[in-house]
Amino acid sequence: MIDTTKFSIVLTMPLKPRIPFNQPTYYKGYNGPIQAHLNTSKSDKKFGVYHPSFTYHQNPTGSPFAKYVLNVQLSLPKIIYGNNFVELADTDFDGVVTAIKQELERIGLNISTEEIEKAEAVKIDFSKNIIFNDYTSTSTVIKSISTADISKVYDVDLTKYKNGGQAFHIHTNCEDIVIYDKVEDLKQARVSDKRAIEDDNHIQLKILDKLKDKKGLSVIRFEVRLNGKRKIRASLYEAGVEYENLSLRTLFKTDIAQKVLLNSWNKIIATIPKVPLSDDDPLALFDEITKDPSVTKQQAEAKLGALWLLTVQDTRLVRNLYDKRFGGHTWGRAKNLRDPPSNRQLKTLLEIAKKLQEMKPVALEDFD
Repeated sequence: MIDTTKFSIVLTMPLKPRIPFNQPTYYKGYNGPIQAHLNTSKSDKKFGVYHPSFTYHQNPTGSPFAKYVLNVQLSLPKIIYGNNFVELADTDFDGVVTAIKQELERIGLNISTEEIEKAEAVKIDFSKNIIFNDYTSTSTVIKSISTADISKVYDVDLTKYKNGGQAFHIHTNCEDIVIYDKVEDLKQARVSDKRAIEDDNHIQLKILDKLKDKKGLSVIRFEVRLNGKRKIRASLYEAGVEYENLSLRTLFKTDIAQKVLLNSWNKIIATIPKVPLSDDDPLALFDEITKDPSVTKQQAEAKLGALWLLTVQDTRLVRNLYDKRFGGHTWGRAKNLRDPPSNRQLKTLLEIAKKLQEMKPVALEDFD
């Protein structure tokens, strides 16, 4: 669904907020553009309070743009639920509009519900949280995706990994595609906001206390961030979305988010030359072995060694080495080490595609 969005409200007169914005730089007689900001204060962050970010533009006379414009940027799930682990549904729209209206009233603006609904998006992030409870690791999913020839489908400015391979970021001119471990990102935010992929984590840090004892849990987050009206329109067209305008009312639909996310996901997956199999790579192989909750550290290491030998050497040679060093029939007795784990790499990628297809909103109960 939609997470972060930035939309514009055209005002009929200069902004005179109840809460002071930062002092704009202009002087008496100045007729150039004016810009002022209001972000969540440090004290609000300290106490876990979340507010949108506001940017006011006052354009000079003769400008082709509206004279007085207020841009509002916020995470819609956070303004409703206090976190974005939980996802919005279409039925949450009225609550979202009400919450936005209350925030505008807080700073001294009385904007009608209809005006908010008609406000045009200039930036929008579509996202989906994919929950796994079988020890699936985000790093191995990212490793699979990183083999895709991204340059075939995206004019890439930057591709980077963060947090020890727990986040994969594709940056283009007006679009960001991010895949990351949401729980790990929240842990990084507890240390420092600068370490995290996501902004405004201060409001949801308490969720870590709920998730820390969930064995085998991982939350893989897939985001497509579109910046600018032109990019939003182009992405909607490419995803086969029919729309009237870029208003909140129009874009706040699960099926629109689904089509945009699936389009980007399928473009990436289609360029993977070969889905990495577990026995192609020791990291992926070890990840598969440790998905068994009953396996011990020593068993995992032993199995990894045996199976990796079989990927690089002939089975008969490995068997002869075992029997020569440890005695006859040792290889036969080591059957539990030789049995490969069920391959999950392709299955995991298909499961993510399935969740994007279903597009069922995640609730806190789903983490249990």
